[in-house]
Amino acid sequence: MMEKITLLIADDHDMFRQGLLSLLSGNKNLDIVAQASNGTEALELIQQHKPDVAILDMTMPGLSGVELCRIIKQQGLSTRTIILTMHDDLLLAQEVMQSGASGFVLKDNTFDEVVTAIECAHKNENYMSPSIQARMDQGEDKISPLSFREQEVLRMLAEGVTVKVIAAKLDVSTKSIDTYRQRLMRKLGAENSAQLIQYAVKRSLV
Repeated sequence: MMEKITLLIADDHDMFRQGLLSLLSGNKNLDIVAQASNGTEALELIQQHKPDVAILDMTMPGLSGVELCRIIKQQGLSTRTIILTMHDDLLLAQEVMQSGASGFVLKDNTFDEVVTAIECAHKNENYMSPSIQARMDQGEDKISPLSFREQEVLRMLAEGVTVKVIAAKLDVSTKSIDTYRQRLMRKLGAENSAQLIQYAVKRSLV
């Protein structure tokens, strides 16, 4: 009898997580050993249960999916990781795979694709959603890894707009804009504001 693949599911959207759990529970070859609603909890449960595969939402409170992948890789844990995301973005997919993930799956794709990604990860193979893989095969490399709002914040920062004014324009707190700036630097690997501006100019955001 084939040994079941043990899984952890981490997603901060309860409805999506429960729906995925329900679907995967119907597969006799899979055994869901834990679920988490944020990245910090997911890491603790991965360290505790050591599942074969962890299915991780890209954006979660605590630790993001990419941050989790990097930590799991750094700690030498055997768990293979698959990132689920709504962002159909080539550069983001590349960042995910470079972080140590075994799979990048779009949330609006079929359930069968998630199962295929799990099976590939368990066999130590990589899996990429077909639409992303096709663009990668075509050599496309000009897709922004940033969301629309992140691009908006970056554009205004590059234009020299103050944090206070940006916050007022977007109707958010100045702390939120500082968070966006930190996220932009992390996503783009920028060490200072000058490098953020260089990225904005290169991508014709300003």
